[in-house]
Amino acid sequence: MRLHRGAHAGVRSEATAYHRRCGVDGAADPDGRGAMTTSVKRRREELCDLLAGLTIEQWTAETLCAGWDAGDIAAHLIVREREPWTGPGLFLGGPFGDLTDRRRNAWKAQGRERPIAALRAGPPRLMSVGTIAGTQVIEDWIHEQDVRRGGAGLATPTPDVQLQKMLWKAATRYAARTLSLDGNVVVELTDGTRGHRLQSRRFVPFATPTGAQPDVTVAGRPSELLLYAAGREGADVAITGEDDAVGLLAATARTV
Repeated sequence: MRLHRGAHAGVRSEATAYHRRCGVDGAADPDGRGAMTTSVKRRREELCDLLAGLTIEQWTAETLCAGWDAGDIAAHLIVREREPWTGPGLFLGGPFGDLTDRRRNAWKAQGRERPIAALRAGPPRLMSVGTIAGTQVIEDWIHEQDVRRGGAGLATPTPDVQLQKMLWKAATRYAARTLSLDGNVVVELTDGTRGHRLQSRRFVPFATPTGAQPDVTVAGRPSELLLYAAGREGADVAITGEDDAVGLLAATARTV
């Protein structure tokens, strides 16, 4: 069983553990189909350049997904894009998860060059346009951070304005699911220029926007807010508010 660093146990297979602990659902809206296609290509090229430039030590270092190195990340992305029949394993576990794990391990066993070449070829056309393209950009960006901020110990370039907008939207949508706190606690995300407040509702599995005053505030750049909401360890955020609310937030698993 694999656990995401900083998250909790309770998953049924390696594939299910990945999705729930290291999973990304790319909750971001497209900013125009042509621009989005360009964003997908740019993000993929930057990810591949990063992977190609890693030393052997960095390639085999553990990422923010506990138990996974860069080879696992690359193989996962390929299987996700090229072998969609393995997708149920990310959610259902059991024999479905075992199949997903076997396919990932098969790609990883091919070394570094072939997986990176496969990634450079880009995702299928349908994953590069429309709403799904937003998913693709966020998927690649978070996994790039998994590698950079894990054992590879690499700096993170500052995202450009367009990407920051996408990361902000993704952060607010992730937070709706991962920062839904008991007791109607109001959580606010802010990057210093804008805020988004969320409050849990009875019988609703996710938090919804609210105008109520926040009990706890999570502040940081959009990129850091997204990583925090996605459960990544070491996100550069500042958390302030009532002690009980801060404690409740700290105890939240933040799993996708």
